[in-house]
Amino acid sequence: MKRKKGKGLRLLLILILFAGFLPTERIQAAGAGGIEFRIEGDAWTSYEGMKAQDSSFEIYVKPDGEADYVTFQELLDQSRIIKYSDSQYEFDSSITSIRVYITMNTDKYMLMSGIGIGEEHATTIDIASGTQFIQLDKKSVTVTWSYEKDKLGEDAFLEHGKAEIIAIEGISDFRDIPFANNPGDDKGGHIAVEPGRKVTVKLTPDYGYQLKSVALNGTTLVPDDDNMSVFTFRMPDTNVHFQGIFEKTADTISLKESGSTVKNISIENGYNAAVSGTLQMDVTDNYSYDTKEAQKLVEGAVSAKAVDFTLNQVVSKGNGENWEKNITEFEKPITLKLALDDYDPNMEYEIVRNHEGILTVLDTTVENETISFDTNQFSTYVIVARNKVKDRENNTPLQSGTNDPSDASANVSPTVQNSTPVNNMSTQNGTQVQSNSEAASPVTGDDMPVHIYMVLVVCMVAFGVINIRRKKNHSV
Repeated sequence: MKRKKGKGLRLLLILILFAGFLPTERIQAAGAGGIEFRIEGDAWTSYEGMKAQDSSFEIYVKPDGEADYVTFQELLDQSRIIKYSDSQYEFDSSITSIRVYITMNTDKYMLMSGIGIGEEHATTIDIASGTQFIQLDKKSVTVTWSYEKDKLGEDAFLEHGKAEIIAIEGISDFRDIPFANNPGDDKGGHIAVEPGRKVTVKLTPDYGYQLKSVALNGTTLVPDDDNMSVFTFRMPDTNVHFQGIFEKTADTISLKESGSTVKNISIENGYNAAVSGTLQMDVTDNYSYDTKEAQKLVEGAVSAKAVDFTLNQVVSKGNGENWEKNITEFEKPITLKLALDDYDPNMEYEIVRNHEGILTVLDTTVENETISFDTNQFSTYVIVARNKVKDRENNTPLQSGTNDPSDASANVSPTVQNSTPVNNMSTQNGTQVQSNSEAASPVTGDDMPVHIYMVLVVCMVAFGVINIRRKKNHSV
């Protein structure tokens, strides 16, 4: 193959042009082999950039054999230091040992390096020391907490609630924070924040607990009125630990205009209704409610009273105010135990719930004059009093002047059943009706069935007829 003319010349031209773009300073520095500084960190990654950001920032250098310190900039101007990238600087090879220190605004920035701050902390560096890394970070303190007592000690042990950092002013992604960037997980949290920045945190108490106060390590938590359990604060110039901020708090009951119905009420398993904070229940007599339909569902109902139950989740803002959320329905039930002001031991009580127009007879138990029932819906409840079982079985007294228990007509009494009827019949509206009449059974004290007597009578009659016919035949 013949080589094309001019191809080698073009290649040489390309190499010359490419060489013209190479950083000359880097080549010179690389050949110098002197002491090297490299600047990095989240504050700035160059000497010039940090100087522009912090006027008090300076690197002071005293080369070996010289009497006075000079600035880093002076050495750059004298070409005794060569910059060969945005963050890398190399001393001339003639400088084999130096004394160096840094000045900076320590209220805003942190230095992580073997080089000290201030002349009294000057450091000796020689050519054998290798590359010197100067890390300049914006000053950060941390927010810390742990759900494990032994992990970080008492000072950062958070119990009876959870914490989560939602936002930090100026930070769009917590992963950009170079260290301590955990905003909260199932073990706790540890996140670095610059002093003065606004922090948004969610502090969620367990059920039965509330936030103590809004004071925290010298700073004040400001509640977000529109978002339950959310607070903001300005990061102080010190570390913040979430510890001991939640305290045990009881549910509250308010009996409004309820002197004639409910005397007292308590809540059990309230965590089924609210996973955090506490419950506030308002109990109010509903005098305008028509209880007739509810009474129809209860056999032997004598009287009924309607009561409105209102349930709210309450979470403290720590400043004497609360977030409140109305709860009308939830999955797992809570248990209510109520005492009636006019409890009658001669009566039985049933609870009928009216939730969004649906009437439901709830299972109830009564012990020590306290009615207990489970529920997961809140609106209007009807407390129905009814005759006890024995009274319902004999709920029709003898007619006036009738004392004979054998009078079957005095004992006929229909009763209403809600379920499992025995020897009953259904009416058109589905109500089960059972007759308690004993008229079909003879009140004689004899246990022999009636049909046996009837068979004997028939046999005797037949025997008599046969006898008479025999006599007639015999006479004929």
